[in-house]
Amino acid sequence: MLDREWLSMDGDPIDLKIEIEQLTREPGKIILIGTDSQRFEKRLDFVTAIVVRTPLKGGRIFYTREKSPTIYNLRDKLIKEALMSIQTAWALAPILPEHTKIAALHADVNTDIKKGKSAKYQAEICGMISGNGFSVVPKPDGWVANCVANHVVNYRHDKAKEEMKKWKKQKLVRSAM
Repeated sequence: MLDREWLSMDGDPIDLKIEIEQLTREPGKIILIGTDSQRFEKRLDFVTAIVVRTPLKGGRIFYTREKSPTIYNLRDKLIKEALMSIQTAWALAPILPEHTKIAALHADVNTDIKKGKSAKYQAEICGMISGNGFSVVPKPDGWVANCVANHVVNYRHDKAKEEMKKWKKQKLVRSAM
């Protein structure tokens, strides 16, 4: 999983192993992982995000995208999301220093049946993750899957970058006047 192309939120390719090693040299970092997916016509995009948090200071986000044929079954889609997070966590664990552990995997499953169809698979998905030795955080608190990976899989970060470029260009034009 770590051999895939990983990107920063700027869309720049990064060497994930080097970035993680540099960011986790000092103790106190929190590693969170989550995956979300989105259907686009005849394909399904999966985005796995890794967040390296420094409490009270912010963090860094890295992601990878996989495009695959559409899965029409919600259960299978949720299982694949969970498996991608688990595989990433297992691949990442050996390169982390002893003072840094993976805090949790965030799952894109609801806890309340009134808020979504995924709630009926919550026990299965959460059991799968915890059965692999990782803490699990489902929606609404599982923000890495629910917000970060969702933001990327829906290409919102690309739109935000374009808006930022336009804003900076307008600001430069105004300051030159």
